[in-house]
Amino acid sequence: MPEPLSVRESPLTRQAGPSPGDRRQWLSLACELDRLRAIRALREASAGFQLHKVIGSIAAAAPSMPGRIGRWIRGASVGAMACRVAFLALRG
Repeated sequence: MPEPLSVRESPLTRQAGPSPGDRRQWLSLACELDRLRAIRALREASAGFQLHKVIGSIAAAAPSMPGRIGRWIRGASVGAMACRVAFLALRG
């Protein structure tokens, strides 16, 4: 014959656990850990993609591009070079 459950062993009573403040602190730490893991994953994923290399390869091919797009890119590169020279002159 099975033994009857005592009041302390009853599945309907609340188990002793962390206080609401402790649970709130644990949840905030867990959320912060998730944010840090996401940032780390994004940094690792973007480590291979470097924008300056892409822009450099486009700038190297720009003079040979035909038509309106080529003229626009050549004009933009001349303007960017003039701005860079002016910036370096003012900075130094």
